[in-house]
Amino acid sequence: MDFGAVMRALSISGNLTLVSSRELVDKVNRAALRFERKEQKQIFRFRKWPVPVTVPDVLPTAPVHVLREVGVATTFFDDPVFADAARLWAQLRYCATLAPHRGRMTLSATAASSVVHHHKVAQSEYLGIGLALFVARHVLSEQYPGLDFQAVDADVALRSGIPGVGAVRQASGVRVRPDYFLIGHPRNGGAVKIVVLECKGNHGNESLAVDQLAKACVQVRSVEIAGRGCLPSLMVASCLRQSGITVHVLDPPGEDELWSGSADELERELNEELGEVPEPFTSERPGSEQQDDAVDELALFDRTLPVDVEESDTSFPAEARVLTIPQASQKWFSHALARFGAASALLFAGAGRTAAAYRPPPPRGGFTGLDEQSSASGDDAATAFDLGGGLHVMGTRSVLPLPDGGRFVVHRGLESGLYEQLAGQRLGSYLRSAPGVEERWRNGILDEEFARDAVSVGSDGTVLAVSLDRGR
Repeated sequence: MDFGAVMRALSISGNLTLVSSRELVDKVNRAALRFERKEQKQIFRFRKWPVPVTVPDVLPTAPVHVLREVGVATTFFDDPVFADAARLWAQLRYCATLAPHRGRMTLSATAASSVVHHHKVAQSEYLGIGLALFVARHVLSEQYPGLDFQAVDADVALRSGIPGVGAVRQASGVRVRPDYFLIGHPRNGGAVKIVVLECKGNHGNESLAVDQLAKACVQVRSVEIAGRGCLPSLMVASCLRQSGITVHVLDPPGEDELWSGSADELERELNEELGEVPEPFTSERPGSEQQDDAVDELALFDRTLPVDVEESDTSFPAEARVLTIPQASQKWFSHALARFGAASALLFAGAGRTAAAYRPPPPRGGFTGLDEQSSASGDDAATAFDLGGGLHVMGTRSVLPLPDGGRFVVHRGLESGLYEQLAGQRLGSYLRSAPGVEERWRNGILDEEFARDAVSVGSDGTVLAVSLDRGR
């Protein structure tokens, strides 16, 4: 194998094809009606009704950016010992199957034809997360100029420190909540925004993406603000094919403003510790008044979409439950999400002990998401290293020996100044400073020879660098 070619491909951009249209909305609505009526799944009566979102025809990205996105987003996955390292190399393996070809981002021929089923499922999940986050950040940057969004694992956020909610996964393992919350912080003051994100991935065609988006309409419906309705959401389904990767995006509307203030006020309040939740969240079956919708469902149900299923439809839960955030706890929830976003960045950098300080206080009779026995409460493994271009990072270094005597070297971390702010419990200062790191680094490497590394720097200050050491 030409490991040099693999290394170079990680940093080469290719175009994702983006799709969002009224026609796609109609197909998703018809699929949801098929699930509800022909397959007797009443939970689909409680879905959100999607709308198209303005997207470009194509959006360029490189595999290294997808790898960093999925790496930060999955830091909270529950792990046994050594699983974090195993996940890193698995994610690198799957992201390395992204192959820029003639300007398009594609799935490599090897991955498209020879990956066995259980690896395809994992590949779809990891790449689905990374691609969805990359696309969602672009969409939100257009919708909310001046805001920078952090991704927070919804399972962790909703089960942590919130009494009365219980587990957010059913016993069968089927997701009944969305994948992520994206919390947007204004650089110059204003409203803090929260958007729900559901990520899907498959190796099939549009019909499978349509079925996945129909299910996502239920999942993003499961969180609401008391008296104000659902949060806004993005649903992203990626079709991974050798001919090219197509990303389908829809944007169910909702109430997105939970907290506002000047830049100084937001920084000051976020620097403070998080107290107990003012009013507990509730999880209930939606009432009958939520079953009716103004849309004429019969008019939509004019034909049935073909079924092309990569995941079992029979496992989808039979009834809906909606988590309600009381108005008195909206600001607390925004603050809690910001703390979890910081913890994700610290865990990505190997700073488990520092990350554990960002968990909410235990509720009376509740439980926390950053378990005392989890990797989030372990010793800090972060050390300092310099990636050039004036980028000083605190993080970890992982090495994979190669058959030809060379080594893949992966650095993961957080810009050192931001690391110090979080270690000093200055969350507000971190959020205000983080967006400038990427721009400073890009300006700093213009005069440096840096082509040997594939590097990705995020607006949260996280850094991923992959290099090939050919040895002797």
